[in-house]
Parts: sequence; structure tokens; C-alpha cells
Amino acid sequence: EDLRLQQMVLEGLVQRIQKEPRDYPKFRLKAPLPESARVIDASMERVVLRRRYRRVIAGAIRVESERSPAWVVRQTSPFLRVDLGPGGDEIAADMRAAGMECTVRADDASVLWEKLAVLAPIALATTALDAPMGGVRAEPAWLDLLERARSEVVAVARAEGVDVDESSVRTMHGSVPDSMRSSMQKDVATGREPELHAISDPILRGGDQHGIDVSATRKLAELVAARR
Repeated sequence: EDLRLQQMVLEGLVQRIQKEPRDYPKFRLKAPLPESARVIDASMERVVLRRRYRRVIAGAIRVESERSPAWVVRQTSPFLRVDLGPGGDEIAADMRAAGMECTVRADDASVLWEKLAVLAPIALATTALDAPMGGVRAEPAWLDLLERARSEVVAVARAEGVDVDESSVRTMHGSVPDSMRSSMQKDVATGREPELHAISDPILRGGDQHGIDVSATRKLAELVAARR
């Protein structure tokens, strides 16, 4: 195999990689699809990745999908978009040939912060309310929390040097169908441990560091934690 795509979060990353057998197939490329913008900046994790694989490319995917017990993956969203960091042109070409929208960005941080700007408000709001996106839209107070959380993550990203286009994120959120349920919401509903810290902590930590109001994100994260 020439390519391995792996979704990962910060917690347990090193342990998972180090447990892989040394005779694992020699992948030329490894494109992490993380849920946390912190992954790319975590020095220890990045060093382990670089030592284990010849090339490591940041990546983010925007899709709603579910895996059945038979390991059949079903795409349930009308959208599927992949963003890759520098060096991802070869992968992007293959993905486009397969019918997927794929963009190669100029830097890793843009890939991850833009993904977080789309993901975090939806994941936190739908999980805290325990309702699909339509339920959030139907409740003005919850929709206000989502919109404030969106502005907060954009503000933190900009303070970190990534100019996220909030209008584009707003348009993306507007295109999400009412029936969409976030992965975090599904995890909590089925008793699995949600990736709460991986999604909320970069925003909360950035807010504290840069003096940015992230009260909506904090409230949503606390509500999600109370449901675990």
C-alpha cells in the first residue's frame, strides 16, 4: 500500500503508533485526519509520526458517515470534502479521480483550524441538546449558542495566525441538513467516550491564552460533559 488515511486525536496517539508492528506495510504517505487542531502542534506526537512514516500530511474531512457492524461505511450527508496540507497533491488527484472534492492548502494550520471551525459548534450544540441540526435551528437560544461558538473558534484561529473566513463557515453550517447528527452526539447516545476535549480544548485554551471570550464554547462543553 502507498497511502494510509487515519483519523486520530491527541489522546493515545503515540501509544497507538508505537503498538504497530515494525513489519507493518511500508506506507509512503500518511495523511492524518484529526479532530483536534492541537495534533499538528503537539511536538512529541509529530516527532513519532515523522520517525514512523516517510511523509506525514495533515488532512481534514467534512462528511457525515456511519459504519455498520459489517464494516460497510455509508455516507449520510450530501457533502464530502477533503482538505490536505502541503505535499498532498498526489493524494488529492486520486481523490478527485474517485469523485471527491479535495483541496490542497498552503499550510497545515489552515486545514485543521478551518475543520475545527466547522466541526466544533455543530458537534457541541447537537450533543448538548441531544438533537439533530434541525433541533438546534428550531430553538433560538441553542442556535445563538452555536453561532456564538462559531465566532469564538474563528476568533481564536485568527489569534493563532489562521484567517478563517467566518462567512464560509456560516454557509457550510447553513448547508447542513436538519437531519444531521454529529459523531459526538452519536458517541454519547451509545455510551462511547466522546472526543470532547480534543474538540473543545484548543478553543478554550486559545481563548484563555489570547484573552478571547469563549463563553459559549465553554457552556456547550460543560453541557456535553454533564451528559457523559
